Amino acid sequence: MKQLNTIHRNGVFPVSAEILYWESEGNPHTLRGLFALEVVNNSFYEADTFEIRAALSAQKAPHNKASWWLGQPEIELNVTLTQGPLSKLMILGRVDDVAIDPVADELVLSGRDLTGLLIDSRTSGDAMLQYQNQTASQIVTGLMEQFSNWFGGNRITGTAVQVGTYFGGNFLYLFRNRSYWDVITWLAQTNVNASGSPDPFVAYVSGSGLVFGPTPAPTGYYLLRWETPKGNAIPQTNIERIELAHNLTLAKDIAVTVMGYNPMVGRYQSTASGKHNQGHTGGGSFSQSLYSSVGYQHFVYIANGLTQLQAQQMAQSKTKELSRHEYILRATQPGDLTLDPMQLVRLQGDLLPSYEMDFWVNAVTWRLSTHPQRFEMELWCKNHPTGSQVVL
Repeated sequence: MKQLNTIHRNGVFPVSAEILYWESEGNPHTLRGLFALEVVNNSFYEADTFEIRAALSAQKAPHNKASWWLGQPEIELNVTLTQGPLSKLMILGRVDDVAIDPVADELVLSGRDLTGLLIDSRTSGDAMLQYQNQTASQIVTGLMEQFSNWFGGNRITGTAVQVGTYFGGNFLYLFRNRSYWDVITWLAQTNVNASGSPDPFVAYVSGSGLVFGPTPAPTGYYLLRWETPKGNAIPQTNIERIELAHNLTLAKDIAVTVMGYNPMVGRYQSTASGKHNQGHTGGGSFSQSLYSSVGYQHFVYIANGLTQLQAQQMAQSKTKELSRHEYILRATQPGDLTLDPMQLVRLQGDLLPSYEMDFWVNAVTWRLSTHPQRFEMELWCKNHPTGSQVVL
């Protein structure tokens, strides 16, 4: 596996931003007078987000008036960053909130990528009934039809097994009155192959297309390096800030739910997690903050024929098993567009029990400011795949 980045001792190329926005049925416009922007690229199953701050007076008339922005029913926006020879679309999405501060001459736009459309739309029991004898890919294709004005170039990998055969009587129970995104991600996580064995897919939005299929195989890694200095020497590192956490009991970012059906007791559901009872110990620790920031990960096991007590015991056992080997990494360094959140992050040095450990990216926060001029990225990673999983 190849290394994707070069270790920069004197920083990386400067960056420039192009931000385009569209009002309803309108042409694209360039957002001017940028103060700062923040884009969060999350891992599978989650929406990416953005927040942009710009000078209201810098926009072309009539867009330099607060009334124009506050009167728009819908705004689409994309952010492209360029660094040296590399240009990258950071997010394509819709504005959820517009805020105006006329005293500070500031316009603030915040929102999500197109995943937000699927999160905000909900299913009904009657609508889902038609899909009970279809495959996961057929259901996803059908659900996406009503969003064809927004989504183009979807990449939906075909599946062969009818969903009703492995959900049984739980199908409508699981999928009625859910967001479209919940349904799509559950279908991805519970996918089975032609032989009936679990074959989890991932689901995420890339640009204007939905990706529903096998987890992309990493083709390379982004290298982080830290060697603890001797004496008064400077650390040998390409990292500005790094934090690591490993929980010795139950990882605080993991929850396991066991659910199923038993004809003797009906449907049951039991959840165990690593959230600790702090008693009277006072405020939270560094590790609590790190775990809460890296994102909660939920594993669901569907196991029929158990009692409520057996389901609880299974949930507790699985939580301990998943927690045993988990490490959390947060690192901040100058922004570098060669980082691809789909690839691995490899940490080398003497910080961990092993000299080298690979991490999967949970989220990358990109921050660009013009006053003062700064471009940085903050990585949140785990040393195992970051998507929630459903196991049949």
